[in-house]
Amino acid sequence: MAGPTPPGGLGRALAHRDLRLYLIANLQSNICTWAARLATGWLTWHLTQSTSWLGFMVFAELAPMVLFAPMGGAIVDRHGAIRCSRISQSILMVVALGPTILTFTDVITPYWLLVFAMMQGCVAAMNNPAHLSMLGDIVPPEDMRSAVTLQAGIVQTSRFLGPVMAGLIIPAGGPAWVFLLSALGFGFYWLLLVPIRTREIERGARRGLGAEFMDGVRYAKNNAIIGSVLVFSAILAILIRPVIDLFPAFSDRTFGRGAEGLSMLLAGMGIGSIFGVTVMALRERAAGLEKIFTVCSAASALLLGAFALTTNFWAAVAVIFLFGFSNNISGICGQTLVQSEVAPAMRARILSMLGLTFRAVSAIGALVMGVAAETFGLAAPIVTASVLCLLAWPLLAARLRRAAVATF
Repeated sequence: MAGPTPPGGLGRALAHRDLRLYLIANLQSNICTWAARLATGWLTWHLTQSTSWLGFMVFAELAPMVLFAPMGGAIVDRHGAIRCSRISQSILMVVALGPTILTFTDVITPYWLLVFAMMQGCVAAMNNPAHLSMLGDIVPPEDMRSAVTLQAGIVQTSRFLGPVMAGLIIPAGGPAWVFLLSALGFGFYWLLLVPIRTREIERGARRGLGAEFMDGVRYAKNNAIIGSVLVFSAILAILIRPVIDLFPAFSDRTFGRGAEGLSMLLAGMGIGSIFGVTVMALRERAAGLEKIFTVCSAASALLLGAFALTTNFWAAVAVIFLFGFSNNISGICGQTLVQSEVAPAMRARILSMLGLTFRAVSAIGALVMGVAAETFGLAAPIVTASVLCLLAWPLLAARLRRAAVATF
């Protein structure tokens, strides 16, 4: 007898075998990526005790995406997401073995970590748009909205489950085991991609990569929904998301809890994010996503400001639980709005821009936040960023609401 059908249109979307394989591969690969980032951050803090170094490490990984992601999106649109993803996952597996070996042999330094972070950032410039845009190659248009909800939930949830996994492994065995598991995870992703078959997508006439990228920029500019989400996401990325990279310093310096406290903070955020995914999965209506996106974005800014001012550890865990809930819903809604609007031939280029806001743009914020925290303390820069985000919110919320009047 068949099991219960998931709510809404999720059951029909999950009936596609290739989608199920993709979701499993995407989940574990993203978890590995974020676990390795957390392990890199914790090892950096252990070696340097410097928030500036934390900011530099994030910048070293994500800055290459600013330079290469636009071209990466154009390459994926030209050659296909699954082919580009297979190549990039193979390279990521090899790169992840570097910090694994050096950490196990006790010769790792912050400078080596910077080198590996930069290498991962270069590969991610093609890997991230391939990750995100593959969905359009394997799911028919009538099931896209449900599939996007599943994909967005996985992408956002892995941002928290990965650090939670790392937060549990580091106290028990050290960061080298996280790096090793990440390398194995990238290889497993490659194996899961082998049986997937993609639909034929009209790629359009080939031009220079620069010209193809500029076509994507003009497309985003002329689409009010996509343009508004990209602007809003960029503001959140530069002002709000870098705070997560300072969690090792908060756990150690503010709360005196070390690696165990870090794992508790990340677990609270991960549980909140899972609740957010559950709420979005149970929601059957497509209308109103822009309202949820803007409200949850503002809530995330408020909650991080409250977190920065909290001195009680368990109160901080509770606030971060709520942050994980609201921030995850915001990310799911933003990605769903973009994926639902974008034309197939432009998918990877537009999603590379969204990836820049989620990750690469936050590199600038991480660098500034880390240096500011070194100078002014941990709380003041975060509260300032929260206030700036809330000041920008009314204008951007009104713009997105007007643009989304006819959506869904």
